[in-house]
Amino acid sequence: VCCDIPYYNTKQYATSKDFDHNKFWQWCRDMSKKGHTVYISEYNAPDDFTCVWQKSLTNSMNTKITYNSTEKLFKFGN
Repeated sequence: VCCDIPYYNTKQYATSKDFDHNKFWQWCRDMSKKGHTVYISEYNAPDDFTCVWQKSLTNSMNTKITYNSTEKLFKFGN
């Protein structure tokens, strides 16, 4: 399962403003314990998740402001 959730502490849109990150992370734990491999795209994750991939990027969606970020892919456990 690959999840691209609304990133925590970033601008939220109308469709994601009530996203419950804590509930989502628990859902990932539960699905992993049932035998599913769950990958999550986020900047950060709880300590019991492992970063399995990362890449530094330059975000230039705003023509006047650019910033560097590191996109990461996490999974539960080791």
